[in-house]
Amino acid sequence: MVSFNTATIVVYGFLTAAILAIWLPQSINKTTRIPVWAILAGISSIFGLYFDIVALGGILYLLGLGLFCHLVRHQNKWISIPAGFIVIGFVVGLFLHSIPFFNNPVVFDNFFLSNQSSVYNKHWNFDKAAAGLILLAYFGDICRSINEWKAMFQKSYLISIITVTASISLALIFGYINLDITLVSAYFAWAWANLLFTCVAEEMLFRGFVQRHLLSLTGKEAYKISIVIFVGILFGLAHFAGGTTYVILASVAGIGYGYAYYRTGRIESAILTHFLLNSVHFVFFTYPFTKGAI
Repeated sequence: MVSFNTATIVVYGFLTAAILAIWLPQSINKTTRIPVWAILAGISSIFGLYFDIVALGGILYLLGLGLFCHLVRHQNKWISIPAGFIVIGFVVGLFLHSIPFFNNPVVFDNFFLSNQSSVYNKHWNFDKAAAGLILLAYFGDICRSINEWKAMFQKSYLISIITVTASISLALIFGYINLDITLVSAYFAWAWANLLFTCVAEEMLFRGFVQRHLLSLTGKEAYKISIVIFVGILFGLAHFAGGTTYVILASVAGIGYGYAYYRTGRIESAILTHFLLNSVHFVFFTYPFTKGAI
């Protein structure tokens, strides 16, 4: 079952607007003393308090994350480096939902996409999405013009195709998924959350923050590729809850996302490659995996 209510639409509607506001022209943000994304995130948080999706402690925690993100950009390495590790700790806590101030609503509850698919349950995670928003606002290397978007697509489209093909092929070989074409209305609710609350957050942590800062430490091509592979495997290990097969598949995909980001220098390449793979999986194959695969 897919369930929405007023609280979900309002809170996550404003959170969505806040994420999308990152791509507003810089001239618009300069007209306000507070960035547009922060204003919209604040409105989302106020409604979150009202509808009991986030507690005051959660908002303070997110403000703390923003503070340490600001310190990461400090010129003094004795401040920026420790702050970077604290940011990772803050974000991991939000990703693992171990911070007790969030009450993420269940949108997909015992949902079966088809007779072949295993059950799918999904919360809309305010904590993870908000973490992704803050990381994106502070560290997102984003496209600022049509020409930058075109250049990003030209450099990454082939990487995206190879990443999707390799990941899906490997999943078929492992028997993790089967061909199962289903295009249902639930896709739009799934895509909304997957793109903005999952792909943005995960790509900003692993590529936009960790990979970005590790790459800045070296100028050697071989080392840079090793970092892309390392962060891709780290991304795979973060999916350990799904089992060994899932870790392998996520690692292969993660290397592809990382290479797309490395080649373009734009986080959209990693986000869109991630979302493309997930969408192909959802529409054309058993999702989240074939019954009995795990």
